[in-house]
Amino acid sequence: MIFIIFYHREQTNQSTEVTVLPSITTSSTTLSPIEQKPYIQKSKNIKYVNKFNLKQQEAIVSTTPVDPGYWECPLVNQTKNLECGCDLKYTLRCSGDIRSLDLIAQSLREAKFAVSLLDCTLKNVTILSEARVFENISLHGLVISSGEIKRLHRTIFAGMKSPGLYELGLPNNALTVVPSTSLQVLSNLDRLDLSNNKIKALISSDFSNLQQLTYLDLTENLISSIAARTFSPLQKLTILKLANNRLGDVVSSIQTVSKCSNLRELDLRGNNIRGPLDASILPSLKNLRTLNLDRNVIGSIKTATFSNFSSLVLLSLRQCQIDVLEDRAFDGLNSLQELDLGYNGIVSISSLINLPKLVVLNLKHNFLRAVSADMISPLSLIQQLDLSDNDITTVHPNALRNVTTLKNLSLLNNPLDCDCNLRNLREFSTPTKILYGAVCQTPPRLEGAPLLQIPPEALTCDNQGIPDTSSSITNQMNNTFLNYNQNFGMIEDASDEIKLEEVHLSIDYGLLMIWYIANPLKGYKCNTLFVFEDIEGRNVVRNSSPVNCENSRSNRANSFTILIPDGFDFNRGELYKFCLTLSTANSNFNDNVNNELLFGCSDFIDVTKDVKVAHNTINKSTKPLPEKLPLESNVSNSTDISTFDKISENPEPKPIQAPRNDIPDNDEDEEEIEEIIDDDLKTRRRVLIALGATILIASVCIFIVAVFKIYAQKRRRHISADICHSIDSEYVKLETTTTL
Repeated sequence: MIFIIFYHREQTNQSTEVTVLPSITTSSTTLSPIEQKPYIQKSKNIKYVNKFNLKQQEAIVSTTPVDPGYWECPLVNQTKNLECGCDLKYTLRCSGDIRSLDLIAQSLREAKFAVSLLDCTLKNVTILSEARVFENISLHGLVISSGEIKRLHRTIFAGMKSPGLYELGLPNNALTVVPSTSLQVLSNLDRLDLSNNKIKALISSDFSNLQQLTYLDLTENLISSIAARTFSPLQKLTILKLANNRLGDVVSSIQTVSKCSNLRELDLRGNNIRGPLDASILPSLKNLRTLNLDRNVIGSIKTATFSNFSSLVLLSLRQCQIDVLEDRAFDGLNSLQELDLGYNGIVSISSLINLPKLVVLNLKHNFLRAVSADMISPLSLIQQLDLSDNDITTVHPNALRNVTTLKNLSLLNNPLDCDCNLRNLREFSTPTKILYGAVCQTPPRLEGAPLLQIPPEALTCDNQGIPDTSSSITNQMNNTFLNYNQNFGMIEDASDEIKLEEVHLSIDYGLLMIWYIANPLKGYKCNTLFVFEDIEGRNVVRNSSPVNCENSRSNRANSFTILIPDGFDFNRGELYKFCLTLSTANSNFNDNVNNELLFGCSDFIDVTKDVKVAHNTINKSTKPLPEKLPLESNVSNSTDISTFDKISENPEPKPIQAPRNDIPDNDEDEEEIEEIIDDDLKTRRRVLIALGATILIASVCIFIVAVFKIYAQKRRRHISADICHSIDSEYVKLETTTTL
């Protein structure tokens, strides 16, 4: 958050006015104007600021009454190398060269309205050698940067109007030490930014006269050594940023921060602090609320490492190569609300028992393999838990039992084993609780299926077995359709109505099946044929394929054939179960409607042998099926998994009077199969004849074209020979004439 207070004093006899601008939220840290990077590019040539005597200059004070809310941007004598402007009220930003600082200061002395923040970007300046540059100028904040400034004159800030600077920024320069002599006169300084310089060490006198300092930014320097009493004068300091330095080279330097007894935020990111981390490395700060240790080489955390941080609210240990967390490693953090352990190498964690106020826990991108009960159950107030990008295969059934406050749980990119242990996790998601990214990887029948779309009864364990019932078949069918973005509101077992009568497998025409429907269904069409295999007493889907239904040529209008030319890869002697599904003819899976699906299954049979199945066609279903009309054949092309051919409708069949009338005799079946095979062979014969005729015609055409080309080529050669002979004769005549 950028919190800008512009101290505005009209240069009249009116009273002093303090204006507070609205804050702008940029991050969790409160930043001042001196942290804003200058918006003007810098150059790298080495020159010096010319000295100019300003002591004889007198401030010009306007006595004209002015509206207290009115303000104008000061008019600066702009030159070829100096540009100034005001993008915010009371803020002046300038970009210039070696003489610009003098010109800007002179313009501010003569300005009708005071400026609160001055942001200067100087080109080609390495040393600010001018004394008392800002004499008789009232400023609240000042930022000076060039990318090359190495030294400041010891009295550069002397002579400023009371109360002097409150905020000073010297970022993005080349300072090798803290300019302590230049800062001595700034006794009221509240915020100091020395980030992105080349400071290597801090000595005891660097901040000796800055007792009012509350914010200090030393990010992106080369600091490896800090004197024991460097921070002793800074008793009001609340925010200290030491990120991206070299404090890991001299670990004892970190302990010097303990002198800042009122510190609230400490940033130690990227300091090459090496573990194992224990309490002797870190400072003792009872009032600290935020500690950032990201991007260090910690490796492991010892017991009670953070016992001296009783007020800590946020702890970040991201990218610290942590693979070991000792028991009770976080003891003493009774106020901790947010813990970030992301991007480490943690395999298991059981040291969260003494974090009674933890609300947010980030364990993203580790090597966790399971979520145990002792990981989450002690966290009575946890609301957000990120476990994405781990190796989690299972969640203990009791892990979420007593966790009532958890609102967001992320399991994205984890190889979940969707068995009976995940039933409680499956039931976790409610309108007030959100489960992200839980996708099954095993068992194979559920691979790729979102956990929330799997019925709880389908989550079974191997030792429980999967009962050979229509329920398990229904679940597997539903999972298959979900993979094709199809969703059925009702899947009903109609095996008493949809029956497989005959199966024939041949190398010539593939797999031929004759199905029979006792009560023809209006409004339904063939959808998918499933093949199940018996594996250790369980029905497991072997294959599935979209199918088209064709009415048979027999007198039974309620029977039809299914021909799969390529068939499936069946093993001789193995038993297979076939299930045919019928869906509503107007199903459109892009719409959010509850489509209905009926299916009928055969017994396990050996398809390598011609099979005829006898059925009792009496309707055993207690639930009446739709009206007894022929199977609807006008099929739409709107489904996602297949398109079906249009089938001609048959006349309405007569009601079935007796079971034996429903089953044809063997002679009729053989004649029907032979007729289908003959039609298939005739069709193939016609295709071969047409193909042969096409090849013959093409060959004749190619022959004729070749003859014409040969004839044309011979004719061209004859003409060329005649022309050459004529040319040779003329040349002889010309040569003879020339000789004469």
